Amino acid sequence: MLNALDPQGVEASHDRSRLTPADTRYLPRGLELTDRRYTQESVIAAGKKTRAQVLGEPMAVEGRMVRDGGYQLRQLDELLRAYKVATKLVIVDAHTPEAEIRRDLVDNLQRGGDYVIVNYLRSAVGQAGGGHISPVGAYDAATDSVLILDVHPSHYPWLWMPLATLIQGMRTRDGAENRGYILVRPR
Repeated sequence: MLNALDPQGVEASHDRSRLTPADTRYLPRGLELTDRRYTQESVIAAGKKTRAQVLGEPMAVEGRMVRDGGYQLRQLDELLRAYKVATKLVIVDAHTPEAEIRRDLVDNLQRGGDYVIVNYLRSAVGQAGGGHISPVGAYDAATDSVLILDVHPSHYPWLWMPLATLIQGMRTRDGAENRGYILVRPR
């Protein structure tokens, strides 16, 4: 998402993670072979949670040690805001009108340069696994479906999911509160 919002990588550092010392041994001094881009490592490093905590290391929450691997939606929203991205966080509970969710997602997806990130429970939408966060790429009015651009395509290919099914998956609990979505746009 950050690479799409900042395609020139103006705010990102050079990604040297794929270069070994042997790769750079004979390069002329000052030659930069890498591009500026956001990586999983650089993004995690900017957040409040440590890499170890994102990977499941127990952390203190309200005086007790809990495992909170990955990101809850509010944590991801805070991380995006740290990169000066304009967001609208929506927690989807039993009282959130389906029409409001549909309007938010469809309106956002119609604007070039805007993005949607959803957090849903895989088992609630008929998939194997637990909580999941992925971007949405498109909306199809004829089938009332959204294109989930799954970030784990080797196990879960991109797919069209009925919007009602996705909403059902967002109306589930994730730690401190329900899941939902983030509307993202450049500042």
